[in-house]
Amino acid sequence: MPLLPRPKRGHVRRVFAARRVVIPPTSEAVVSNKLTHADRTLPAADWLIEPTEIRNGVLIARTLVADDANCRAVRVINANNAPVRVTCGACVGKAEIYSRRILDQTCDATGLTNGVGVSPDGDYEHVKPLIGSLPPSLTTEQRDLAIGVIKRNADVFAKNDFDLGRTSLVEHE
Repeated sequence: MPLLPRPKRGHVRRVFAARRVVIPPTSEAVVSNKLTHADRTLPAADWLIEPTEIRNGVLIARTLVADDANCRAVRVINANNAPVRVTCGACVGKAEIYSRRILDQTCDATGLTNGVGVSPDGDYEHVKPLIGSLPPSLTTEQRDLAIGVIKRNADVFAKNDFDLGRTSLVEHE
């Protein structure tokens, strides 16, 4: 009897709060998080956390995290009129492999080998202030890695004050 391969499932990792946080009413907080352990068969990749309402009036903002990031965080928005507690270890969402930017394991620190991850228009002007604000305490290797992540994902940074996304999760009053 021949063995058949198991159907492939999507690449998904759960996102858990790394510490307890209280978010004041009508506020937002940056919550450090942990991703479930990656399957060793997955390629090195960036992970996308889509905007999600985790409970009534509590939203997770869209976040892109690098596979090898030592410090991960998500923005949690409390649209309620009462404080909200996020407990340590609470599941706050799921991260899916960012399919438009699967990174080849052979990429160098800039992520630009063989054209992988290059900005669609090759324009990095709008991220230069972010690159310029990197802490001077970074080693050369860390700085190159950070610049690579920023450039690989230049298309997710606003190019001007009017370059904003849209959502139907929260209405402006």
